Amino acid sequence: MALGINTSFNNFFLYALKTIHFRTYCIIVRIVNKLSKRPTMTASNLNPQTLTEKRLAKRLPSSRPVILITNDRTLYAVMTDFSKHGIGFMADVEIPRHERVEVHFDIAAAQKITSFQFKAEVKHCYKLQSQSHIGVKLDFPNRDYLSLYESLASA
Repeated sequence: MALGINTSFNNFFLYALKTIHFRTYCIIVRIVNKLSKRPTMTASNLNPQTLTEKRLAKRLPSSRPVILITNDRTLYAVMTDFSKHGIGFMADVEIPRHERVEVHFDIAAAQKITSFQFKAEVKHCYKLQSQSHIGVKLDFPNRDYLSLYESLASA
């Protein structure tokens, strides 16, 4: 089937064709075709209200481990990207918007590892399969972090 969608969707439709009434199958195909014409929604550009990119600073990809402290919980996550004012990461839990968290992580650059610790506010938390993508805005990025970001962004 050439629906322009990935293989798992095609397998689903083959199954649907065999087990669901043909008319229902046609409705499903129309819905998926409409959805596939929308902009691709990924963790880095997902905004359910408008589907527009609101961030102004360049995002740098990363896969560094992150420690998050929220209330009395310590959570482990993996950083997906970072910018001048925020960090995105994947975690096994959901954290409500506007919750205050403490973020700890290390970044290796210029042959040394620098540790960072920031207070931050959760700006979004999107459930993506078994994990959540969480975006936080850093309260006060320090001079070391900003200079490191600028050097990596300009490279």
